[in-house]
Amino acid sequence: MAKLPVWLRGKVVGVLCHEHVGPAREWTAEDIDFASSAAMMISLALEEARRHELNEALVRSEEKYRHVVENANEAIVIAQDGRIRYANPQTSRLSGYPPQALDNKPFLEFVYAEDRALVAENYMKRLRGEQTAASYDFRIVDMQGRVRWLNINAVTLEWDGRPATLNFLTDVTETKTLQQDLQRNLAEREALLQSALVGISFAVNRRLTWVNETYARMLGYSRDELVGQLSRVHYPDDASYEAFGASAYPVLSSGRPFESELQMRRKDGALIWVHVYGIAVDPADLGKGAIWTNIDITERRRAEEEVRRALAKERELNELKSRFVAMTSHEFRTPLATILSSTELLERHYDRLPAAERQAIFSRITTGVGRMAQMLDNVLTIGRAETDAMHFQPAPLDLRGLCRQLAEEAHLQHGGNRDVRLEFSGLTDPVNMDEKLLRHALGNLLSNALKYSSPGSRTTLAAHVNDNMATVRVIDEGIGIPLQDQERLFEAFHRARNVGNIPGTGLGLAIVRKSVELHGGTIAFISEPGRGTRFTVRIPLARH
Repeated sequence: MAKLPVWLRGKVVGVLCHEHVGPAREWTAEDIDFASSAAMMISLALEEARRHELNEALVRSEEKYRHVVENANEAIVIAQDGRIRYANPQTSRLSGYPPQALDNKPFLEFVYAEDRALVAENYMKRLRGEQTAASYDFRIVDMQGRVRWLNINAVTLEWDGRPATLNFLTDVTETKTLQQDLQRNLAEREALLQSALVGISFAVNRRLTWVNETYARMLGYSRDELVGQLSRVHYPDDASYEAFGASAYPVLSSGRPFESELQMRRKDGALIWVHVYGIAVDPADLGKGAIWTNIDITERRRAEEEVRRALAKERELNELKSRFVAMTSHEFRTPLATILSSTELLERHYDRLPAAERQAIFSRITTGVGRMAQMLDNVLTIGRAETDAMHFQPAPLDLRGLCRQLAEEAHLQHGGNRDVRLEFSGLTDPVNMDEKLLRHALGNLLSNALKYSSPGSRTTLAAHVNDNMATVRVIDEGIGIPLQDQERLFEAFHRARNVGNIPGTGLGLAIVRKSVELHGGTIAFISEPGRGTRFTVRIPLARH
């Protein structure tokens, strides 16, 4: 604060305090005038001192603000009437133009041509007080001709008594470049992933957040239908969904990729086989998601299954060949040995043999030849069955008469010491069947029943017709069929392990099943070792 002169300060103080040098006296008019003048001088002096202090403060404040503006990292521009009225030094550094090139120049001259309409529109709206973006990005062309991206924040103000805009400009070229590079990389990566021949998906907490077209097409969905869905959508059931998670996520959390083959369900419900390969984004935090590649291997699995079936069929055929060789070598050797020994005996001792013994030898030869012929017939029959060359030729048939005939033939075949009990019901009219095939089927069943039963045991052949269904049962009390052999009983050349030395080819039941199937019928059995077997044949038919 400015100080009063010493002489005036003392005088004023004395008057105001009624302390004159000398004895006290009454105030005169002169004293009062002097005091009034002194007070006015003091007031003026104080007012001058205060104005001086305010001016100094304003100067200091202006210097501070100027220092801030001059050294700001942002370009600060005041625009009025479409021209630059003020630009701080950072504006020159940012644009490359010297201050004199910026002063009072139309600001649109520095704006990139494609962005001028945007900048002009926002500028005019702001001056009119209309709603507009307070901040946005646009491009300028600097003095070297380079395009730079700026972010602008603008407000309106009064400048020299007229409206103007105060603009803060920040160089965001590097950020924009990074964004553009990122967008380009993402677009290239998106195109690459979309064109991949394998299905690719990204899942977070087992929820699909991104899938490519191949993955969606593989499952029969659109991408929009899958994104946001739990991956449960393509599992056949809850059990397989939980099992996959239990096996996959411990592996992913260990930092290793998970690889497996599993079934997925398409939108249409069809099941496909898929090879999946997954890796966690961050093994320490599976919540950040996992990337999965998926390949439809349904055709490969089908081909593998066909190869396995072909190999199994080939092994089966090789086994059948081995069985056939073993069977023929055994089954043909026995009757051939009988025939050979019988012919040698006749050749050497024919004249000395009694007629009855010669007849018995001839019967053995005939039986051996018949046995070999039957075996060859069975082999040819099963061969035709395997190649679907057996023909089904139904005709009206007396089922009762056929059963009686088969029972007599079986009785004679086993030396006349085996009887067959016959039971019939409902056999009043002929039935439409193939006699040759049915003879194969029932003849083999009846022959086996007698062959594998002891003399004196009961064997029953029962035939019943009702409701357009013919049911024939062959029941014996023989050795039965072991449980281990029951599953393969109808396979060619397969014989139960308990048959011992009882002759047989293992072809009979295979022929039986094929003959019954050609009639559209079924065959089933119940057997217990040591307690006999019951075969049941059911054939649908039409009465004549």
